[in-house]
Amino acid sequence: MTSPVSARNSARFLRGLISTFTYPRALLGNFRLPKLTYDTPKRRERGLTILLPGIEGQSSLSHSMVNGLTDGGVKVAIEIFDWTYNVKPAMFNLWMPNRNARLAASIAEKICDYQDQYPGRDVTLIGHSGGGAMIPKILEALPNGREIKR
Repeated sequence: MTSPVSARNSARFLRGLISTFTYPRALLGNFRLPKLTYDTPKRRERGLTILLPGIEGQSSLSHSMVNGLTDGGVKVAIEIFDWTYNVKPAMFNLWMPNRNARLAASIAEKICDYQDQYPGRDVTLIGHSGGGAMIPKILEALPNGREIKR
């Protein structure tokens, strides 16, 4: 008989192995991606993590990151905020400073709304590749007195 811990570790290993092979699928973007269920009211009570994907947009890569976070024990709500514009080549997503500044302000407003609704809860920003370039813009767009610890 397999112990619950062993079964859980086997499931995590399998999901990690499958994630290894997701890069080619990322070229399809969000085509036929399953719906993630990690942004629930119960999880929002604990905190919020916003994941900003790379220039490819929401894809199997960002889904693998979310699954990895939950497998690693993250219990807060996890939201993928696709900041990209569906344009090829995807590198153009980095070359639209006015659009990205507007999106950063929108994300900052979303953070403020969350902090108003759930005072004292942590907000974490995670940026993958080009998504990481959005984080300083988001932090700059936050009003005085608002902050994010991570």
